[in-house]
Amino acid sequence: MQAIPLIIIIMIVNFLIMKAAPGDPVDFLVSGVEGVGVPKGYVEMLKAKYGFDKPVHVQMVIYFQKLLKGDFGYSFYYHQPVFNMLLSRLRNTLILTSTSLIIETIGIMLGVMASKKVYSLTDNSITIGTLLFYNIPNFWLGMMLLLIFGLYIPIFPIGGIVTIGVTGDAKLLSILWHLILPVACLSLGRIALYTRYTRASMLEINRLDYITTARAKGCNEKTVLYNHTFRNALLPIITVVALRLRTLFTGALLVESVFSWPGLGKLVFDSVIRRDFNVLMANFFLLSIITIFFNLVADVLYAYVDPRVMY
Repeated sequence: MQAIPLIIIIMIVNFLIMKAAPGDPVDFLVSGVEGVGVPKGYVEMLKAKYGFDKPVHVQMVIYFQKLLKGDFGYSFYYHQPVFNMLLSRLRNTLILTSTSLIIETIGIMLGVMASKKVYSLTDNSITIGTLLFYNIPNFWLGMMLLLIFGLYIPIFPIGGIVTIGVTGDAKLLSILWHLILPVACLSLGRIALYTRYTRASMLEINRLDYITTARAKGCNEKTVLYNHTFRNALLPIITVVALRLRTLFTGALLVESVFSWPGLGKLVFDSVIRRDFNVLMANFFLLSIITIFFNLVADVLYAYVDPRVMY
């Protein structure tokens, strides 16, 4: 129940930020026909039609009344219901983020591998690699991937989600082929992060007395590693993963923009430029729900892994 007031506050703040921005969708639409000759009173008529001539607090009340009915409004630029746009773009974003999430689990496995033999060749190689990718910004990595694999070694598509004209099984293969660069850009930094946290957590647990006791009792190393060390090391790892899950969709904004991936992130980027406020507000609302949902998932997983945690 605490999530409901939080969502309301977020939506109010987002609404006020939108209204504080210079101009409005009508100004943007009219600027597109500048020099053609806009009829006298046409701008005022459009603002009255969309309610922009009303005071801000009245516009806010009207917006929330529509929101309670599931009406996200109408896109000023695309001329279609915002809800339909969100559904079509959400599917593409989920394809990108879910694939990235699966790939990112490699980081946990690498962290476990690195913690088995500290300062070995394997550990040092993994540590150097994670330090490199952890500090590379997503947008810079995306531009480098485009430059390398789009210009110098053009083996991957550099934009879009599917090759135009393909159908059937070829379409699925085309989507997977288009996924490679965006997923790599979105995942490499997170793989490095999860590797570092997993390694550090495993080493910290490995120094505790009950791990030494388990080894002294004759437990084999595999049992100690996975049943004792890894299970208890999961607690901070779950926290970090859950916190990063909330930013997975926001991180996709830059990646989708760089690779022209037709998802929610690209839609937000385009809507900011076009001042399509209804689309932006609907996206912010959806991202708020996603953030709160992943917080709940983190709490449930934490309680499952550690029964001592009570809510």
